[in-house]
Amino acid sequence: MRKSLREDKHRIVFVHDASGLFAGAPLNLPGKHYTTPKVIEEVKDRHSSLLLQFALNSGKLEVIEPQGKYFRKVEEEAKRIGEIVALSSTDISVIALALELKDKDYDVVVVTDDYAVQNTVLHLGIEFLSMKTIGIKKMVRYQVYCPVCGWEGVTSLKICPRCESALKRKPVKS
Repeated sequence: MRKSLREDKHRIVFVHDASGLFAGAPLNLPGKHYTTPKVIEEVKDRHSSLLLQFALNSGKLEVIEPQGKYFRKVEEEAKRIGEIVALSSTDISVIALALELKDKDYDVVVVTDDYAVQNTVLHLGIEFLSMKTIGIKKMVRYQVYCPVCGWEGVTSLKICPRCESALKRKPVKS
């Protein structure tokens, strides 16, 4: 069952991928914090599990499954900029939740060290905060290609439609 978002709008909310949870960010940053069920599934080690349970029990962190239309919007944008091959389903869920919150007039910051997530959220007009890395300096678009047969194109697939090899990406010069 989908949990509804609170109507009291704090100006800034944080949406976490696993790296934000591993760093204990919900306990160290002010404000409201959100994540998705897919991120929760990635928390395996004891220390991170304890931090997660404390954040959940204290009400600092809420777990919300984004609406399906936001998954589709994220997948379309990731496909357009060539990031789809670098994003996991968990990454897409985090970005989808951030986009949903943005559409509800929250000021959203995605807490992530993943460069593909950072690039995608910037393209969607959402800010990010890195915990352990410097983070990307500018937005990039990529061309998806097959290193085996040379196929290039725009696709939501992670394997080549021609030869079924793993697709790669290269930056498009602006």
